[in-house]
Amino acid sequence: MPRENAHYSYAFITSSYHAHNSDNLLKMTLSVIIPTYNRSTLILKTLDSVFKQQTSFDEIIIVDDASTDNTLAVLNEYIAVKPNVQVIKLDKNSGAQAARNAGIKLSTSDFVIFLDSDNTLSPKFVVQVKAKLTENPQVDVVTNFSQIIDETGNFGQDKFEWITKDNILAELLNEKTYVDNSSACIRRQKLLDIGLLDELCPSFQEWDTHIRLAQVCSYDYIPECLTNYYVHSGERISVSTKNVYAKGLYVLKKHKKLWLKVVGKDIYQRLVVHAFDTIKNQVNVFFSFKVFIAIMRFYPRIGVVAVKRFLNSNGK
Repeated sequence: MPRENAHYSYAFITSSYHAHNSDNLLKMTLSVIIPTYNRSTLILKTLDSVFKQQTSFDEIIIVDDASTDNTLAVLNEYIAVKPNVQVIKLDKNSGAQAARNAGIKLSTSDFVIFLDSDNTLSPKFVVQVKAKLTENPQVDVVTNFSQIIDETGNFGQDKFEWITKDNILAELLNEKTYVDNSSACIRRQKLLDIGLLDELCPSFQEWDTHIRLAQVCSYDYIPECLTNYYVHSGERISVSTKNVYAKGLYVLKKHKKLWLKVVGKDIYQRLVVHAFDTIKNQVNVFFSFKVFIAIMRFYPRIGVVAVKRFLNSNGK
């Protein structure tokens, strides 16, 4: 659950311009919430994509997670001549989930999208999403495909093309589908219904969020790349390096009962072992024992798996 003692500085800056939205697709409103941390060199590209929409967002909320570079100065200069922008400055670095929660609380729109400050949107994003919601107003979450772009700016062959239709809980738990933060438009009331985002979740935050949402939401998707997902070596606000050892295991342990109930013990154990292997392959030998002990305390069955593997590798 979100931490009740998270501190937000609401001395935010609001641009003085007012835009007129001529959208006649649906009498609903849509906010984009952009969490950012030390992104002064990247965020303007993201914002440009927001302002180049064929139909404008009703709210644009940027949450600066206590950046230590000149991100806030860059934002202040940019929004001075832009409409409907609000910037919140958190008084301490609290992580992407806390930044997103601050945006949810400030938003007054019917739907929100969490756009990472290094990704961009197609100019058709708002038009397409509102068209989908017009077609099916009972839907709570609309997703779309994402184009992956490398550090040189080249569009590769890889894409995120996850199918999300109706009830997707079993598919999420069975890794048959996934939802990226920057490609999901979510009914704001449903985020309030689940108690906002889990600020303690160290990684795979969208997995946790949509496992929770999928229990109370109906999904639909747009089979088109409306989001550009950039892969680069810079620090991502959604990744906590100090919590890399908990990669995936936090979500697996948190929702263990749900996993066992919906998809069964075998699938759950396979995912836990896979998460363990992922961590093991990402750390050096010096830390491997430390990692193993930490994971043992987190999920004791890993010890049984490790012993079986050792015996099998020695022909026993």
